[in-house]
Amino acid sequence: MRRKILFAAIATLLFFGFAESLAWLCGVQPLSATSDPLVGFSDQAPLLTQTIRNGNTWLETAPQKRKWFNHQAFPRQRPDNTIRIFTLGGSTTYGRPYADATSYSGWLRTMLSTPPVADKQFEVINAGGISYASYRIVKVMEELARYEPDAFIIYTGHNEFLEERTYRHVKRLPPWLQSVAGWLSSSRTYSLLANLLTQVRSPNRDKSSEASTQDDSRRDNGEIVLSSEVKAKLDSGVGPDAYHRDDALRRQIVSHYRQNLKRMIELADQCGAKIVFVQPASNLADCSPFKSECDDPSNAQQVVQLYQAAQQAFARENLTDALAKLDEVSQLAPRYADGHFLRGKIQMAKGDVDAALSAFQQALSEDVCPLRAIPEIVLALEEVCDQHNVPLIRFADIVAQQSELGIPGEAMFLDHVHPTIEGHQLLAIELWNQLVEWTWIRSVPAAERSTWLAKVDSQVRSQIDKTAQGDALRNLAKVMSWAGKQDEANRLAQQAAEFLTNDAETLYLAANALLEAGETEKAMQQLQAILQADPQHVPALNSLGSAYLRLGQLPEAQSSLEKAVQLLPDFAPAHNNLGAVFQQQLDFEQAKIHYQRAIQLEPRYVKAINNLGVIFREEGRLTEAKRQFERVLAIDVTSVEGRYNLAVTQVALHEVADAERLLQSVLQDKPNYAPAQITLGSLLEQTGQWPEAIAVYRPVVFSNRPSMAAAQRLAWLLATCPDTTQQDSKLALEIASSLVKALPKDPESWSLMAAALATSGDFVRATRCQENAVANADQDQLVRHNARLKQLQSSRPLLYMD
Repeated sequence: MRRKILFAAIATLLFFGFAESLAWLCGVQPLSATSDPLVGFSDQAPLLTQTIRNGNTWLETAPQKRKWFNHQAFPRQRPDNTIRIFTLGGSTTYGRPYADATSYSGWLRTMLSTPPVADKQFEVINAGGISYASYRIVKVMEELARYEPDAFIIYTGHNEFLEERTYRHVKRLPPWLQSVAGWLSSSRTYSLLANLLTQVRSPNRDKSSEASTQDDSRRDNGEIVLSSEVKAKLDSGVGPDAYHRDDALRRQIVSHYRQNLKRMIELADQCGAKIVFVQPASNLADCSPFKSECDDPSNAQQVVQLYQAAQQAFARENLTDALAKLDEVSQLAPRYADGHFLRGKIQMAKGDVDAALSAFQQALSEDVCPLRAIPEIVLALEEVCDQHNVPLIRFADIVAQQSELGIPGEAMFLDHVHPTIEGHQLLAIELWNQLVEWTWIRSVPAAERSTWLAKVDSQVRSQIDKTAQGDALRNLAKVMSWAGKQDEANRLAQQAAEFLTNDAETLYLAANALLEAGETEKAMQQLQAILQADPQHVPALNSLGSAYLRLGQLPEAQSSLEKAVQLLPDFAPAHNNLGAVFQQQLDFEQAKIHYQRAIQLEPRYVKAINNLGVIFREEGRLTEAKRQFERVLAIDVTSVEGRYNLAVTQVALHEVADAERLLQSVLQDKPNYAPAQITLGSLLEQTGQWPEAIAVYRPVVFSNRPSMAAAQRLAWLLATCPDTTQQDSKLALEIASSLVKALPKDPESWSLMAAALATSGDFVRATRCQENAVANADQDQLVRHNARLKQLQSSRPLLYMD
């Protein structure tokens, strides 16, 4: 029996030895040479690797770690008269969205090398890892503690929940299994099998997704990372949709964070190094919560409607009404993060700084996707530092002092947590003051300080690579889009385009930002520039077609979109836009073909489903149309277009009561949505609900974007309403005069003016206005307007039914 076991063991070893040798001859690299499959959770993949330079041993960032860490290098043995400082943390320490040179580590390094500061030499080694939270920072620190550190600077707290959600499956592996996995990743045989398995599972990427973006949060070699260039769709990786309120997990994460802080202090003490922590700072004023959830899911729709009504009131600068709506939100859902953030914006507009700050802090605390350090994290850090007498740089207080009204916002942050270059400079100055307090360096005399800082500033900024800076801003824009923050993404994309004037991807993102902002012609210029350089840029062709469609230039839109579909037949947005072109050309059959293709490619493509339903309604296929709109609402219950179109279809099916309720719900969410107002107003008129109809028309007529159709209905109703108590000839005349000024050749506008004047008893002017209506009427309108003219010539006011 023993011989059999021994023989089997020898045979197995020989087989794997032969397989390993063969893989080596074929040039197969072990996974550990190019990546870290356990993303920092295993000791088998160290951060640093040894190299020989001029006969001396140096340590540098391992190649497989450079996806997450800056490339750093320093002598294995610390030189004499040198102080070695390691900076640890997440992406802020790394320097995101840029890199080491403009990080607080880079600023501090430059300060310490710029006379007249110290007689000693300083090494400032940036060991900040992208997405690293305290658990993995402890692992890194355990490794760095072996390399003669004098001090550790640690900035951590933002990534605790991110790491739990993203790497939960790795963190929960037993330590022995992590070690085995780390050992296997050093094997060429294992790497060959892993690569073959990956290719079998994911043969070729779908081309349509490549057209949307060239990157993914899951790399082809099977490792899971948070790429700097993540997909724009939340369902492609671990986005806000993966987060839900879990107070028990929240307490557990804070407890683990506290334990990790204590472990870091122990490690520093064991190797005789000093340690200083940095209080994590966040963008409060200009970063809305990543995700909000209602306490009671059953009233979620009502909460969303009230919140959106508050947004609309705020947009109209009706702060009192906006706050009243938010009070209702708070009663139904006290922990609704978006509500607290909007309250902060409103209080800032009112000038109540204390109330604004309190609301912004509450919004951060209740964010269901906490990618900013929550208050309990900050408090735990403060308590641990107090208990262990460890210095704490109060960075959040520093940025608040430098911010308008004392509330940190976009002036200090590029996104939710990453400081501007100037923000990193401020932190480096505070750290430099800490080194002065430790008596490691001399304070610069006050008379020389401004000159010295200017010299440091010049040296740091001379290292900035404008192209790299543009790349970083573009990638950050994509991250913000991935997180559902399109306004922030658009702003960053346009900033990136200022640096990357010839980069097609950046120009494309910036052009789409301009389209969203309504600057169609500027967007088209950028898209045409992209296509001049790359005529086969499918997303640019699609966006250009959409822009032409918006301007009503249908032949140009069709040409651009057909080319996009020819180049990439599986690109659903181009099919949807092409369907819209054919729909406007009344070619319903071709429109349906493209809408159905878009839906086939993306079954939850709400816009295409909605558009297909409109076609069915135009064809009189009301039951099929209704089914499509119900399908839209099954996917997105908040869809304004879906609810509106379902209501219009219900009116056609004589389901008037249901239609009225649905239209009311649309106007609760979007009070100035003109199509819904006109349809609901018309329904109310048909049933003789005159005051209610007038109340529906008024908001859209007096909004920032008034509807001509709603204005015409309101003016006619105010001038001719059968209920004379609802007539208001003065307001009707005011509206009609505005319409005539805007549309001097429109017979209906002149007739409205005539009706208003007749109601007020001025038949002479009313007759002259109606004569203008007749003069501008076409053949189909002439009979009606002549009849009105005769009535006015007889000194009789126009009636509602006229």
